[in-house]
Amino acid sequence: MCVGGHFFAASELLAGPSGDLMKELAALLRGWEQKALDMSKIEADARERGRVDVAQVFRRNIDNLQARIKSLRDDLEKARSKPPAPTPGESQPPPAGDA
Repeated sequence: MCVGGHFFAASELLAGPSGDLMKELAALLRGWEQKALDMSKIEADARERGRVDVAQVFRRNIDNLQARIKSLRDDLEKARSKPPAPTPGESQPPPAGDA
């Protein structure tokens, strides 16, 4: 979501990814992965202490975060397989078959 309240799917942002955007999204992915790991430790601790209700809340949040991680990881992989987006003002070659 941008500061104006608009939501953008990662696939939309990655349609013509810049190097900076790719780096920032990769950093976000690493942060999410660390958060999921930390939350898993808290979930395990809650279960050991008999706080099943707390553990279940953490498990739901972990599952949601892992779904976002998978989605972003998949989108990043697709974007990495595409050629980089042209910089503004740079001419683009015509699509194949157009002459």
